Amino acid sequence: IVAGNSTDYGPGNTKLIKGVLADYPKEGVHDKSEKYIGLRISGSNDMYEFSGCSYDNAILEKVRKLKPGDKITMYTVKKSSSITMPWNGITYRSYKICNAWSPDYGVITTFKDYNRCNEYQSHKVLPVLGGILVLIGFFGIIKKRNDNRKSQERIAASEKENEL
Repeated sequence: IVAGNSTDYGPGNTKLIKGVLADYPKEGVHDKSEKYIGLRISGSNDMYEFSGCSYDNAILEKVRKLKPGDKITMYTVKKSSSITMPWNGITYRSYKICNAWSPDYGVITTFKDYNRCNEYQSHKVLPVLGGILVLIGFFGIIKKRNDNRKSQERIAASEKENEL
């Protein structure tokens, strides 16, 4: 796969990681909404995670089968998604996985699936959210105009009462 545009990921614009799992995959949640499952590779402090476009129930079931000592090959986004300094003082970086497979369990996720998800989010979800925000703004303007009109009517009615 060759990266076609800035949102496509492939071997040319990602980081290749080959290794052996140091421990069992760790499941968690980022910011109370984004589920992830993280992997640690022997000899590295970094965390490699399936999240966002590399996380769904099918991927989760495959990754849960992995155990310490299993070999894995994966490609990750080059830039870390976060730097974490937990209470025990060990700092580590987290990287999102775009493509992964294991000799024992086969393909876990592919660039094609990851890129399809990214494209869906950028071409479908974001425009819909933008449209919703425009509608909220439009209804806010209408409400403000109606409030101003009602306020003017009350002032006019109050002035009329004062004249009588």
